[in-house]
Amino acid sequence: MRTHFRSTPPSLVEAARIDGASSGTVLFRVLLPLARPSLMTLGVLVFMWSWNQFPLVLVLIQDASMRTAPAGLGFFVGQNSTDVPTLAAGTIIVMLPITVVYLLFRRSFVAGLLQGAMKG
Repeated sequence: MRTHFRSTPPSLVEAARIDGASSGTVLFRVLLPLARPSLMTLGVLVFMWSWNQFPLVLVLIQDASMRTAPAGLGFFVGQNSTDVPTLAAGTIIVMLPITVVYLLFRRSFVAGLLQGAMKG
């Protein structure tokens, strides 16, 4: 996000200021619409990070009914190490939400990643 906002041309902010825009107006009507792909990328990455919180859930949550899906799959593997079809089905169920989120936002995700990579 820092790279995106640092690469935003200052002339856009100056033009908005000359037109009489306040700081909030510059943020919400000029800067945030330009940052949409970067914000989408950040949202997808935060979702993936929070979905895959295996060690934290493993340590902090002792109640089996409160575990997240990846932590539940980890305990399921320990209990059913020989039932491969059931383990494969559980793995697909755990991977499905991240795959769906990525497929829905893939254009914005790639655009947001490339926005900070360009120098100029």
